[in-house]
Amino acid sequence: MNLVRRLLACLALVLMAFAVARPAEATWSIVAVDPETREVGLAAAACSVGVQHIAAVVPGRGVIASQAATSLIGRNKARKWIAGGQGATGILAALQNRDLYRNWFASDLPVLQYGVVTLGDGSGTGAEAGFVTGTKNFSWAGGEAGADFSVQGNTLRNADVVSKAAQAFRDAGRDRDGGACPPPLAERLLRALEAGRDAGGDNRCPAAAPALAAVLIVAGPDDPADDVTFHEVAPRSFSLAANVWYNLLPYQPDPTRQEPVAELRKRYEAATVRRDCR
Repeated sequence: MNLVRRLLACLALVLMAFAVARPAEATWSIVAVDPETREVGLAAAACSVGVQHIAAVVPGRGVIASQAATSLIGRNKARKWIAGGQGATGILAALQNRDLYRNWFASDLPVLQYGVVTLGDGSGTGAEAGFVTGTKNFSWAGGEAGADFSVQGNTLRNADVVSKAAQAFRDAGRDRDGGACPPPLAERLLRALEAGRDAGGDNRCPAAAPALAAVLIVAGPDDPADDVTFHEVAPRSFSLAANVWYNLLPYQPDPTRQEPVAELRKRYEAATVRRDCR
């Protein structure tokens, strides 16, 4: 009996380590900056409980999404490079150096996916954005980048998840609602996330509820890195046991709980003071 208990305990530890090490295996996300306000931000959703761990935000500089097998090594390296003033193009090239992933616990490059966007430094260098998708990411996988944003996803229901999210972000930038300025960055990110959800979202979740968790992060240029303007995860918390559970069994939505992207929208609407720039 003691041997059985030990074996079960070891199995539980292995499963928990697996769940923690692979926090967001299938995700759609958008990273973006606002060159005028110098805000930076990310919105993402996944049929996975650890989606918030894909993000690294550097106020006034840029943001990265490290997803698919979610390399925390790559995410943390990119954070330092962004803080040091490197542009997205150079960072994405550096993230494709396989020597970064030599540690025994690191994910291999073909199963990784990154989206990076950086702000210019005011010296004539503008915003940069882009993505890279590993050759072994589960289909559908890919991305679309503009001058100041990048949308990327893997294990998606279809390519429309990315294209619709990108289009929603662009359209929101042109939506001035009778005023002289577009909606704030957080609103544009949310619209992109909602468009990806409406297009089908994560293929592992049911079509009627295409995400298990979602995150929205926006930082102003003067925000402390650990106290940004807006940082919400929906639902707010998951136990480690839930993380293990959802890595082993298909997700079935709880009809009594609000869908996570809709929950983010509700919290954003409750917390946001609209800027008036007319």
